[in-house]
Amino acid sequence: MLDDVVATMVVLVLGVVGLAALLRRLDEGDKRIVVVAFIGHVVAVFLQIFIIQYVYGGGDIDGYYRSGVELANALRTDFEFIFPEAVRFFFHDAETNIPFLVFGGPGPTGSLTVIAAFLFYVLGDSLHAASMVVALAAFFGKLALTQAMVQGQSNRVRRQVFLATLLLPSVVFWSSTIAKESVIIAFFGAALLLLRPLVAGRFSPLRVALGAVCLVPVALIKPYVLLPFSLAFGAWLYWERAGRAGRVVSIRPASAVVGAAVALLIFFVVGKISPQFAVENLAKSTATSQVAGTRVEGGSNYQLREIGEDEPEQQTLQSQILLAPLALPTALFRPFLFEVRNPMMFLNALETSLLLFLVVRLLVRGGLNQVRMAVLGSPLLLFCFVFTIVMATAVGLATTNLGSLSRYRMPFMPFFVSLVLVLDGMFRDFRSGAPVRAPQTPNLAR
Repeated sequence: MLDDVVATMVVLVLGVVGLAALLRRLDEGDKRIVVVAFIGHVVAVFLQIFIIQYVYGGGDIDGYYRSGVELANALRTDFEFIFPEAVRFFFHDAETNIPFLVFGGPGPTGSLTVIAAFLFYVLGDSLHAASMVVALAAFFGKLALTQAMVQGQSNRVRRQVFLATLLLPSVVFWSSTIAKESVIIAFFGAALLLLRPLVAGRFSPLRVALGAVCLVPVALIKPYVLLPFSLAFGAWLYWERAGRAGRVVSIRPASAVVGAAVALLIFFVVGKISPQFAVENLAKSTATSQVAGTRVEGGSNYQLREIGEDEPEQQTLQSQILLAPLALPTALFRPFLFEVRNPMMFLNALETSLLLFLVVRLLVRGGLNQVRMAVLGSPLLLFCFVFTIVMATAVGLATTNLGSLSRYRMPFMPFFVSLVLVLDGMFRDFRSGAPVRAPQTPNLAR
Protein backbone atom coordinates (compact mmCIF):
# COMPACT_ATOMS: atom_id res chain seq x y z
CA MET A 1 0.00 0.00 0.00
CA LEU A 2 2.77 2.43 0.97
CA ASP A 3 4.75 1.62 -2.18
CA ASP A 4 1.63 2.29 -4.24
CA VAL A 5 1.15 5.71 -2.64
CA VAL A 6 4.82 6.66 -3.01
CA ALA A 7 4.99 5.61 -6.68
CA THR A 8 1.77 7.49 -7.47
CA MET A 9 2.99 10.63 -5.73
CA VAL A 10 6.33 10.54 -7.58
CA VAL A 11 4.50 10.33 -10.91
CA LEU A 12 2.16 13.14 -9.89
CA VAL A 13 5.04 15.41 -8.82
CA LEU A 14 6.82 14.83 -12.14
CA GLY A 15 3.57 15.67 -13.93
CA VAL A 16 3.23 18.91 -11.98
CA VAL A 17 6.81 19.86 -12.90
CA GLY A 18 6.05 19.26 -16.57
CA LEU A 19 2.83 21.25 -16.29
CA ALA A 20 4.62 24.19 -14.66
CA ALA A 21 7.15 24.30 -17.49
CA LEU A 22 4.40 24.35 -20.14
CA LEU A 23 2.26 26.96 -18.39
CA ARG A 24 4.97 29.57 -18.95
CA ARG A 25 4.17 29.49 -22.67
CA LEU A 26 0.40 30.03 -22.29
CA ASP A 27 -1.67 33.14 -21.65
CA GLU A 28 -3.84 33.48 -18.54
CA GLY A 29 -7.07 32.28 -20.13
CA ASP A 30 -5.47 29.13 -21.51
CA LYS A 31 -3.66 28.50 -18.21
CA ARG A 32 -6.92 28.26 -16.26
CA ILE A 33 -8.35 25.71 -18.66
CA VAL A 34 -5.15 23.65 -18.65
CA VAL A 35 -4.84 23.60 -14.84
CA VAL A 36 -8.48 22.54 -14.41
CA ALA A 37 -7.99 19.83 -17.04
CA PHE A 38 -4.84 18.56 -15.30
CA ILE A 39 -6.71 18.29 -11.99
CA GLY A 40 -9.60 16.57 -13.76
CA HIS A 41 -7.33 13.88 -15.21
CA VAL A 42 -5.73 13.23 -11.82
CA VAL A 43 -9.10 12.89 -10.08
CA ALA A 44 -10.42 10.69 -12.91
CA VAL A 45 -7.61 8.16 -12.32
CA PHE A 46 -8.88 7.33 -8.83
CA LEU A 47 -12.52 7.64 -9.83
CA GLN A 48 -12.25 5.27 -12.76
CA ILE A 49 -10.27 2.60 -10.87
CA PHE A 50 -12.86 2.75 -8.08
CA ILE A 51 -15.79 2.45 -10.49
CA ILE A 52 -14.25 -0.41 -12.47
CA GLN A 53 -13.26 -2.41 -9.41
CA TYR A 54 -16.13 -1.71 -7.01
CA VAL A 55 -19.09 -0.75 -9.22
CA TYR A 56 -18.59 -2.83 -12.35
CA GLY A 57 -16.71 -5.59 -10.53
CA GLY A 58 -13.86 -5.64 -13.03
CA GLY A 59 -12.96 -4.84 -16.62
CA ASP A 60 -10.17 -4.91 -19.18
CA ILE A 61 -7.90 -3.11 -16.75
CA ASP A 62 -7.82 -6.28 -14.61
CA GLY A 63 -6.45 -8.25 -17.55
CA TYR A 64 -3.80 -5.62 -18.22
CA TYR A 65 -2.87 -5.60 -14.54
CA ARG A 66 -2.62 -9.37 -13.96
CA SER A 67 -0.80 -10.13 -17.20
CA GLY A 68 1.29 -6.96 -17.04
CA VAL A 69 2.50 -7.75 -13.52
CA GLU A 70 3.37 -11.30 -14.56
CA LEU A 71 5.41 -9.99 -17.48
CA ALA A 72 7.03 -7.33 -15.25
CA ASN A 73 8.09 -10.04 -12.77
CA ALA A 74 9.56 -12.04 -15.65
CA LEU A 75 11.56 -8.95 -16.68
CA ARG A 76 12.90 -8.65 -13.14
CA THR A 77 13.88 -12.33 -13.17
CA ASP A 78 15.55 -12.49 -16.59
CA PHE A 79 15.58 -9.07 -18.26
CA GLU A 80 18.16 -10.02 -20.89
CA PHE A 81 15.93 -12.79 -22.29
CA ILE A 82 12.41 -11.40 -21.71
CA PHE A 83 12.97 -7.80 -22.87
CA PRO A 84 13.65 -8.54 -26.57
CA GLU A 85 10.83 -11.09 -26.58
CA ALA A 86 8.44 -8.53 -25.12
CA VAL A 87 9.48 -5.99 -27.77
CA ARG A 88 8.80 -8.54 -30.51
CA PHE A 89 5.42 -9.28 -28.93
CA PHE A 90 4.65 -5.55 -28.88
CA PHE A 91 5.07 -5.58 -32.66
CA HIS A 92 2.54 -8.44 -32.98
CA ASP A 93 5.13 -11.20 -33.47
CA ALA A 94 3.32 -14.48 -32.73
CA GLU A 95 6.56 -16.49 -32.64
CA THR A 96 7.98 -15.06 -29.41
CA ASN A 97 9.30 -17.29 -26.63
CA ILE A 98 7.51 -15.72 -23.68
CA PRO A 99 6.83 -18.76 -21.43
CA PHE A 100 3.23 -17.84 -20.53
CA LEU A 101 0.12 -16.42 -22.13
CA VAL A 102 -0.03 -12.65 -22.46
CA PHE A 103 -3.41 -10.95 -22.17
CA GLY A 104 -4.75 -10.17 -25.64
CA GLY A 105 -2.29 -12.32 -27.55
CA PRO A 106 -0.11 -10.98 -30.38
CA GLY A 107 -2.26 -8.04 -31.43
CA PRO A 108 -3.47 -4.59 -30.32
CA THR A 109 -4.49 -5.73 -26.82
CA GLY A 110 -1.22 -7.62 -26.39
CA SER A 111 0.75 -4.51 -27.38
CA LEU A 112 -0.95 -2.52 -24.64
CA THR A 113 -0.26 -5.32 -22.15
CA VAL A 114 3.45 -4.98 -22.96
CA ILE A 115 3.29 -1.22 -22.31
CA ALA A 116 1.53 -1.91 -19.01
CA ALA A 117 4.23 -4.45 -18.10
CA PHE A 118 7.03 -1.93 -18.62
CA LEU A 119 5.14 0.59 -16.47
CA PHE A 120 4.68 -1.98 -13.69
CA TYR A 121 8.35 -2.95 -13.99
CA VAL A 122 9.40 0.65 -13.31
CA LEU A 123 6.65 1.53 -10.81
CA GLY A 124 6.68 -1.56 -8.60
CA ASP A 125 3.38 -3.08 -9.83
CA SER A 126 1.40 0.00 -8.76
CA LEU A 127 -1.89 0.17 -10.68
CA HIS A 128 -2.59 3.74 -9.56
CA ALA A 129 0.88 4.95 -10.54
CA ALA A 130 0.74 3.23 -13.93
CA SER A 131 -2.73 4.64 -14.58
CA MET A 132 -1.48 8.08 -13.54
CA VAL A 133 1.34 7.84 -16.10
CA VAL A 134 -1.15 6.95 -18.83
CA ALA A 135 -3.60 9.69 -17.78
CA LEU A 136 -0.92 12.39 -17.70
CA ALA A 137 0.52 11.19 -21.00
CA ALA A 138 -2.98 11.46 -22.48
CA PHE A 139 -3.37 14.92 -20.97
CA PHE A 140 -0.11 16.19 -22.46
CA GLY A 141 -0.95 14.46 -25.75
CA LYS A 142 -4.27 16.34 -25.90
CA LEU A 143 -2.46 19.55 -25.05
CA ALA A 144 -0.11 18.89 -28.00
CA LEU A 145 -3.11 18.18 -30.20
CA THR A 146 -4.66 21.47 -29.11
CA GLN A 147 -1.49 23.40 -29.88
CA ALA A 148 -1.43 21.88 -33.37
CA MET A 149 -5.02 22.94 -34.02
CA VAL A 150 -4.88 26.51 -32.69
CA GLN A 151 -1.76 27.73 -34.50
CA GLY A 152 -2.60 31.05 -36.13
CA GLN A 153 -6.16 31.16 -34.74
CA SER A 154 -7.97 33.94 -32.87
CA ASN A 155 -8.18 33.92 -29.08
CA ARG A 156 -11.81 32.86 -29.13
CA VAL A 157 -11.17 29.89 -31.42
CA ARG A 158 -8.26 28.97 -29.15
CA ARG A 159 -10.57 28.92 -26.12
CA GLN A 160 -13.17 26.84 -27.93
CA VAL A 161 -10.62 24.25 -29.01
CA PHE A 162 -9.00 24.17 -25.55
CA LEU A 163 -12.41 23.55 -23.93
CA ALA A 164 -13.40 20.87 -26.44
CA THR A 165 -10.10 19.01 -26.25
CA LEU A 166 -9.21 19.24 -22.58
CA LEU A 167 -12.42 19.60 -20.56
CA LEU A 168 -15.04 17.38 -22.21
CA PRO A 169 -16.08 15.05 -19.34
CA SER A 170 -16.20 11.80 -21.34
CA VAL A 171 -12.79 12.49 -22.90
CA VAL A 172 -11.23 13.25 -19.52
CA PHE A 173 -12.79 10.16 -17.91
CA TRP A 174 -11.94 7.65 -20.64
CA SER A 175 -8.36 8.86 -21.02
CA SER A 176 -7.47 8.39 -17.36
CA THR A 177 -6.64 4.72 -17.01
CA ILE A 178 -4.80 1.91 -18.80
CA ALA A 179 -6.81 1.60 -22.01
CA LYS A 180 -6.09 1.68 -25.73
CA GLU A 181 -7.84 5.01 -26.21
CA SER A 182 -5.79 6.66 -23.46
CA VAL A 183 -2.46 5.52 -24.88
CA ILE A 184 -3.16 6.32 -28.52
CA ILE A 185 -4.44 9.86 -27.81
CA ALA A 186 -1.07 10.60 -26.17
CA PHE A 187 0.92 9.51 -29.22
CA PHE A 188 -1.65 10.86 -31.67
CA GLY A 189 -1.47 14.36 -30.20
CA ALA A 190 2.32 14.40 -30.28
CA ALA A 191 2.33 13.16 -33.89
CA LEU A 192 -0.13 15.83 -35.02
CA LEU A 193 1.94 18.59 -33.43
CA LEU A 194 5.12 17.27 -35.04
CA LEU A 195 3.52 16.95 -38.48
CA ARG A 196 1.65 20.27 -38.32
CA PRO A 197 4.41 22.26 -40.16
CA LEU A 198 3.75 20.12 -43.24
CA VAL A 199 0.33 21.74 -43.50
CA ALA A 200 1.95 25.19 -43.61
CA GLY A 201 4.40 24.09 -46.30
CA ARG A 202 7.43 23.66 -44.05
CA PHE A 203 9.28 20.35 -44.26
CA SER A 204 11.53 19.23 -41.43
CA PRO A 205 12.92 15.70 -41.87
CA LEU A 206 13.48 15.33 -38.12
CA ARG A 207 9.92 16.38 -37.20
CA VAL A 208 8.43 14.13 -39.87
CA ALA A 209 10.53 11.19 -38.68
CA LEU A 210 9.54 11.76 -35.04
CA GLY A 211 5.89 12.16 -36.05
CA ALA A 212 6.03 8.86 -37.93
CA VAL A 213 7.56 7.18 -34.87
CA CYS A 214 4.71 8.51 -32.69
CA LEU A 215 2.18 7.01 -35.11
CA VAL A 216 3.70 3.51 -34.79
CA PRO A 217 2.10 2.79 -31.36
CA VAL A 218 -1.20 4.13 -32.73
CA ALA A 219 -0.95 1.74 -35.67
CA LEU A 220 -0.18 -1.18 -33.34
CA ILE A 221 -2.77 -0.47 -30.63
CA LYS A 222 -5.67 1.21 -32.47
CA PRO A 223 -4.81 0.95 -36.19
CA TYR A 224 -8.17 2.01 -37.58
CA VAL A 225 -7.67 5.53 -36.13
CA LEU A 226 -5.05 6.14 -38.82
CA LEU A 227 -7.56 5.60 -41.62
CA PRO A 228 -9.69 8.69 -40.86
CA PHE A 229 -6.52 10.55 -39.87
CA SER A 230 -4.96 9.90 -43.29
CA LEU A 231 -8.01 11.31 -45.07
CA ALA A 232 -8.46 14.28 -42.73
CA PHE A 233 -4.78 15.23 -42.63
CA GLY A 234 -4.49 14.91 -46.41
CA ALA A 235 -7.53 17.19 -46.82
CA TRP A 236 -6.14 19.70 -44.29
CA LEU A 237 -2.75 19.70 -45.98
CA TYR A 238 -4.25 20.31 -49.42
CA TRP A 239 -6.86 22.86 -48.31
CA GLU A 240 -4.43 25.05 -46.39
CA ARG A 241 -1.57 24.85 -48.85
CA ALA A 242 -3.81 25.43 -51.87
CA GLY A 243 -5.63 28.37 -50.28
CA ARG A 244 -4.76 31.97 -49.57
CA ALA A 245 -6.17 34.18 -46.84
CA GLY A 246 -9.47 35.72 -47.98
CA ARG A 247 -9.66 33.71 -51.19
CA VAL A 248 -11.67 30.72 -52.35
CA VAL A 249 -9.60 27.57 -52.49
CA SER A 250 -8.56 26.68 -56.01
CA ILE A 251 -7.57 23.28 -57.29
CA ARG A 252 -3.80 23.20 -57.41
CA PRO A 253 -2.43 19.92 -58.78
CA ALA A 254 0.81 19.95 -56.79
CA SER A 255 -0.95 20.45 -53.44
CA ALA A 256 -3.62 17.90 -54.33
CA VAL A 257 -0.98 15.32 -55.20
CA VAL A 258 0.87 15.93 -51.91
CA GLY A 259 -2.34 15.62 -49.87
CA ALA A 260 -3.44 12.46 -51.68
CA ALA A 261 0.04 10.94 -51.37
CA VAL A 262 0.09 11.44 -47.60
CA ALA A 263 -3.36 9.85 -47.26
CA LEU A 264 -2.51 6.86 -49.48
CA LEU A 265 0.81 6.29 -47.72
CA ILE A 266 -0.90 6.05 -44.31
CA PHE A 267 -3.58 3.76 -45.77
CA PHE A 268 -0.84 1.49 -47.15
CA VAL A 269 1.14 1.39 -43.90
CA VAL A 270 -1.96 0.61 -41.82
CA GLY A 271 -2.91 -2.21 -44.17
CA LYS A 272 0.57 -3.72 -43.91
CA ILE A 273 0.72 -3.52 -40.11
CA SER A 274 -2.85 -4.77 -39.57
CA PRO A 275 -4.19 -6.59 -42.66
CA GLN A 276 -7.75 -6.58 -41.25
CA PHE A 277 -7.77 -2.81 -41.76
CA ALA A 278 -6.54 -2.93 -45.36
CA VAL A 279 -9.10 -1.42 -47.71
CA GLU A 280 -9.98 -4.78 -49.26
CA ASN A 281 -10.63 -6.34 -45.83
CA LEU A 282 -12.53 -3.51 -44.13
CA ALA A 283 -16.04 -4.85 -44.83
CA LYS A 284 -15.22 -8.34 -43.53
CA SER A 285 -13.50 -6.99 -40.39
CA THR A 286 -16.44 -4.71 -39.60
CA ALA A 287 -19.00 -7.49 -40.09
CA THR A 288 -16.93 -9.80 -37.88
CA SER A 289 -17.05 -7.20 -35.09
CA GLN A 290 -20.80 -6.88 -35.53
CA VAL A 291 -21.28 -10.66 -35.22
CA ALA A 292 -18.97 -10.87 -32.19
CA GLY A 293 -21.03 -8.18 -30.48
CA THR A 294 -24.24 -10.18 -30.87
CA ARG A 295 -22.73 -13.04 -28.85
CA VAL A 296 -22.32 -10.85 -25.75
CA GLU A 297 -25.38 -10.31 -23.60
CA GLY A 298 -25.90 -6.84 -22.18
CA GLY A 299 -28.64 -4.38 -21.34
CA SER A 300 -27.17 -1.71 -23.59
CA ASN A 301 -26.46 -3.79 -26.70
CA TYR A 302 -27.68 -2.55 -30.06
CA GLN A 303 -27.70 -3.78 -33.66
CA LEU A 304 -27.90 -1.64 -36.77
CA ARG A 305 -29.24 -4.69 -38.60
CA GLU A 306 -29.50 -8.45 -38.17
CA ILE A 307 -26.39 -10.26 -39.37
CA GLY A 308 -25.78 -14.01 -39.53
CA GLU A 309 -22.74 -15.93 -38.32
CA ASP A 310 -21.67 -16.74 -41.90
CA GLU A 311 -22.24 -13.26 -43.34
CA PRO A 312 -18.82 -11.67 -42.70
CA GLU A 313 -17.27 -13.60 -45.59
CA GLN A 314 -19.99 -12.30 -47.90
CA GLN A 315 -19.81 -8.66 -46.87
CA THR A 316 -18.84 -5.92 -49.31
CA LEU A 317 -17.74 -2.37 -48.63
CA GLN A 318 -20.94 -1.17 -50.29
CA SER A 319 -23.12 -3.13 -47.83
CA GLN A 320 -21.42 -1.42 -44.89
CA ILE A 321 -21.62 2.01 -46.52
CA LEU A 322 -25.41 1.57 -46.74
CA LEU A 323 -25.47 1.41 -42.93
CA ALA A 324 -23.49 4.66 -42.56
CA PRO A 325 -26.60 6.89 -42.19
CA LEU A 326 -27.50 4.85 -39.09
CA ALA A 327 -23.95 4.35 -37.79
CA LEU A 328 -22.98 8.05 -37.83
CA PRO A 329 -25.73 9.46 -35.56
CA THR A 330 -25.37 6.39 -33.34
CA ALA A 331 -21.72 7.16 -32.69
CA LEU A 332 -22.27 10.90 -32.29
CA PHE A 333 -25.43 11.10 -30.20
CA ARG A 334 -26.31 7.81 -28.47
CA PRO A 335 -27.25 6.87 -25.85
CA PHE A 336 -30.39 9.02 -25.85
CA LEU A 337 -31.95 9.86 -22.50
CA PHE A 338 -34.75 7.32 -22.99
CA GLU A 339 -32.12 4.57 -23.46
CA VAL A 340 -30.52 5.12 -20.04
CA ARG A 341 -30.09 1.94 -17.95
CA ASN A 342 -27.68 3.05 -15.21
CA PRO A 343 -26.08 6.18 -13.70
CA MET A 344 -23.04 6.04 -15.99
CA MET A 345 -25.26 5.92 -19.07
CA PHE A 346 -27.26 8.85 -17.69
CA LEU A 347 -24.15 11.04 -17.43
CA ASN A 348 -23.10 9.99 -20.91
CA ALA A 349 -26.59 10.69 -22.28
CA LEU A 350 -26.52 14.20 -20.80
CA GLU A 351 -23.37 14.96 -22.77
CA THR A 352 -24.63 13.48 -26.04
CA SER A 353 -28.01 15.21 -25.63
CA LEU A 354 -26.28 18.57 -25.18
CA LEU A 355 -24.22 17.97 -28.30
CA LEU A 356 -27.35 16.98 -30.24
CA PHE A 357 -29.02 20.21 -29.11
CA LEU A 358 -26.00 22.27 -30.21
CA VAL A 359 -25.89 20.59 -33.63
CA VAL A 360 -29.62 21.11 -34.19
CA ARG A 361 -29.24 24.75 -33.13
CA LEU A 362 -26.39 25.16 -35.60
CA LEU A 363 -28.57 23.90 -38.44
CA VAL A 364 -31.44 26.15 -37.38
CA ARG A 365 -29.25 29.24 -37.06
CA GLY A 366 -27.14 28.82 -40.15
CA GLY A 367 -28.77 26.19 -42.30
CA LEU A 368 -27.05 23.24 -43.91
CA ASN A 369 -25.64 25.36 -46.73
CA GLN A 370 -24.05 27.88 -44.33
CA VAL A 371 -22.52 25.06 -42.31
CA ARG A 372 -21.11 23.56 -45.50
CA MET A 373 -19.65 26.91 -46.59
CA ALA A 374 -18.12 27.53 -43.16
CA VAL A 375 -16.46 24.11 -43.10
CA LEU A 376 -15.14 24.42 -46.65
CA GLY A 377 -13.87 27.92 -45.85
CA SER A 378 -11.61 26.74 -43.03
CA PRO A 379 -8.86 24.10 -43.32
CA LEU A 380 -9.06 23.50 -39.55
CA LEU A 381 -12.81 22.90 -39.59
CA LEU A 382 -12.46 20.69 -42.66
CA PHE A 383 -9.90 18.55 -40.84
CA CYS A 384 -12.21 18.22 -37.82
CA PHE A 385 -15.19 17.45 -40.05
CA VAL A 386 -13.50 14.75 -42.14
CA PHE A 387 -11.89 13.05 -39.14
CA THR A 388 -15.18 13.08 -37.19
CA ILE A 389 -17.39 11.82 -40.01
CA VAL A 390 -15.10 8.99 -41.10
CA MET A 391 -14.11 7.76 -37.64
CA ALA A 392 -17.58 8.16 -36.11
CA THR A 393 -19.08 6.12 -38.95
CA ALA A 394 -16.47 3.39 -38.45
CA VAL A 395 -17.04 3.32 -34.68
CA GLY A 396 -20.81 3.24 -35.13
CA LEU A 397 -20.55 0.32 -37.56
CA ALA A 398 -18.13 -1.79 -35.51
CA THR A 399 -19.59 -1.22 -32.01
CA THR A 400 -22.64 -3.05 -30.66
CA ASN A 401 -22.81 -1.81 -27.06
CA LEU A 402 -23.70 1.69 -25.88
CA GLY A 403 -21.40 1.41 -22.86
CA SER A 404 -18.40 0.53 -25.02
CA LEU A 405 -19.42 3.19 -27.53
CA SER A 406 -18.75 5.91 -24.95
CA ARG A 407 -15.11 4.81 -24.72
CA TYR A 408 -14.51 3.94 -28.37
CA ARG A 409 -15.60 7.35 -29.64
CA MET A 410 -13.26 9.23 -27.30
CA PRO A 411 -10.46 9.80 -29.90
CA PHE A 412 -12.72 11.75 -32.27
CA MET A 413 -14.71 13.69 -29.67
CA PRO A 414 -12.19 16.57 -29.30
CA PHE A 415 -12.45 17.21 -33.05
CA PHE A 416 -16.24 16.88 -33.13
CA VAL A 417 -16.81 19.22 -30.21
CA SER A 418 -14.21 21.71 -31.53
CA LEU A 419 -16.13 21.76 -34.82
CA VAL A 420 -19.45 22.35 -33.06
CA LEU A 421 -18.20 25.06 -30.69
CA VAL A 422 -16.34 27.03 -33.36
CA LEU A 423 -19.33 26.93 -35.74
CA ASP A 424 -21.65 27.90 -32.90
CA GLY A 425 -19.53 30.97 -32.16
CA MET A 426 -19.46 31.96 -35.83
CA PHE A 427 -23.25 31.76 -36.23
CA ARG A 428 -23.82 33.53 -32.92
CA ASP A 429 -21.78 36.45 -34.30
CA PHE A 430 -23.80 36.34 -37.50
CA ARG A 431 -27.14 36.58 -35.69
CA SER A 432 -25.93 39.40 -33.44
CA GLY A 433 -24.67 41.46 -36.36
CA ALA A 434 -21.05 41.26 -35.23
CA PRO A 435 -18.30 40.55 -37.79
CA VAL A 436 -18.01 36.82 -38.44
CA ARG A 437 -14.45 35.57 -38.01
CA ALA A 438 -13.86 32.12 -39.40
CA PRO A 439 -10.82 30.12 -38.30
CA GLN A 440 -7.90 31.64 -40.12
CA THR A 441 -5.81 30.30 -42.96
CA PRO A 442 -2.19 31.49 -42.75
CA ASN A 443 -0.97 33.39 -45.79
CA LEU A 444 1.58 31.00 -47.24
CA ALA A 445 2.93 33.62 -49.60
CA ARG A 446 4.74 35.34 -46.74
